[in-house]
Amino acid sequence: MSDMSAASPAPPEPSADRVSAPYWEALRNGSLVLQRCSQCHRFQHFPSAICGTCLSFDLRFEPVSGQGRVDTFVTIHHVTSPAYADRAPYSVAWVELPEQAGLRVLGIVETEDAATPRIGADVRLRLVPVSPRLTLPEFVVAS
Repeated sequence: MSDMSAASPAPPEPSADRVSAPYWEALRNGSLVLQRCSQCHRFQHFPSAICGTCLSFDLRFEPVSGQGRVDTFVTIHHVTSPAYADRAPYSVAWVELPEQAGLRVLGIVETEDAATPRIGADVRLRLVPVSPRLTLPEFVVAS
C-alpha cells in the first residue's frame, strides 16, 4: 500500500521545534537529511541540540542516500491509531544506512507480497505525503 487511504484520518503530526524542523521540512521537500556533527563528523538520528558522540553544539543537516538494510523490525497487528487501521498488519523497522555504521532511521517497510520483511533485506526510501504539512519516510524492499 503506497499511500495513506483518503478514508483514513491523518496520523498525528509531530511538533517540530527549532532542532527538528529542518528534518521535517526536507521530507516535505523530497529528501532525507540527518544531523551531522561538524566536529567529530558523526551522523545522528533523531535530531538533537547536541552531538551524542562528542557533545558539540555544531550540528548541520546533510542529505543521506535513503538506501539501507533492515536492522530490526516489528510487525504491528493491533493498531492503536485509526490512521493506520486499514494498513494492518504492517511492519516498522530500524533501517541501517550505509553512510555510517549504526546509523539508523525508523520507518514502515513494505514488501511486494505484503509479507514481513527479513532482517538484512535491502531497502530504498519512499517519501509518503500524508497531509499538506507532513511527509513520512517509508521503505520498500529493493527488487
